[in-house]
Amino acid sequence: MVNGRLINKAIGRIDAMLLSEAERIAIDLIDGKSLAKAKAPTQTLSDVLDDLLASPRGMEFKESYKNLLERHRKGPLKKFMTKTPAEIDRHEIRAWYNKGSNTPTGTDTAFRTLHRLFEYAIALELVDANPCHLVNRTGRFKKRKRSGSISTEDTDLGRFVWSLVAHEPKQAKKNYETARDVLLLLLVSGIRRQEAMSLRWDDVDLKRETFTAKDTKNRRDHTVPMTKLMKAMFQMRRSNVGKLNKALSGNAALTYVFPNRNGTGPITDVRKTLEALCEFAEIKQVMIHDLRRTFSTLVEELDIGVLSQARMLNHVSSVTADYTQISMTRLREQYEKVSARLSLSMPVEINGTFYENPIGSEDNLLNLLYGDENEVFFQPPRPDPY
Repeated sequence: MVNGRLINKAIGRIDAMLLSEAERIAIDLIDGKSLAKAKAPTQTLSDVLDDLLASPRGMEFKESYKNLLERHRKGPLKKFMTKTPAEIDRHEIRAWYNKGSNTPTGTDTAFRTLHRLFEYAIALELVDANPCHLVNRTGRFKKRKRSGSISTEDTDLGRFVWSLVAHEPKQAKKNYETARDVLLLLLVSGIRRQEAMSLRWDDVDLKRETFTAKDTKNRRDHTVPMTKLMKAMFQMRRSNVGKLNKALSGNAALTYVFPNRNGTGPITDVRKTLEALCEFAEIKQVMIHDLRRTFSTLVEELDIGVLSQARMLNHVSSVTADYTQISMTRLREQYEKVSARLSLSMPVEINGTFYENPIGSEDNLLNLLYGDENEVFFQPPRPDPY
């Protein structure tokens, strides 16, 4: 009833529409909107993301991917989030994409999220087509494939390992040693960045001398046997948990092996520390994932078998690998070879002469970082010998 007049208008099938939705459409019609506009979905793209995360598919997403989606919601895709999918124009998406040419990798990653959200919106029958297809047809930024690592054929590796020992930040930093230990673990174990940074004390077994990376890329838990160097690092960090917990605002040190500077969760970024170490070592800057590539290179150079390599890098390999079980004892021996190679790569001084690959102690790095310096067979000179 409007102004005393009864208005009859068909707005949809009674078996396909909720009462609340019918009431909303009726109110919009009374307010003068056309039927098409009144029936238009009101779900925003942010609502679509919430729906996706709550769906059975979204509940299976890895935690790291969920975090990425949330960063995109608040960051590069923020301008789209308050609009309904139907309100977002394909040319608007293309203009946004082309504007991100200064950060092509980040823009393309966010674009993939946007594309996925529209595919889900189609499944929800909020739109009929994906406007992201225009960018696919007109061209996307080329993906730059990296293959960098720290060179093992010259002094670069030794310089970098030495920087782990000798570098001191210009200003005292709460989490410098935490970031350094993350980088060391990446180099000696080959695990991925997120797996290391999110490591919990519940996943570290000092008695059995193993730790387990959860939420891995291939969705399989990856248990790594500790070398003497790894165990010394874990023991040192464990013994300092109480002290670290008091120094930080939150209690994350009680849960995470590598807490962030505020104590509110795990550390999330070690790039500045890596940059500082490379600068101190006077080697070219490398990316965090390059440490994993360096580990893989060392494993190959040390003539470790293919099946062991796949197991150490947690790669999904052949059927043969599934039948072949490699013992923790055997794997620990292989990891020890890598630790020894790193320790022996450091330069030493004997009677005024510098030796790049000396016949020294395989435990030099362990003793310098976490042990008794009196146990060091050849003490690398201070300051930087280069």
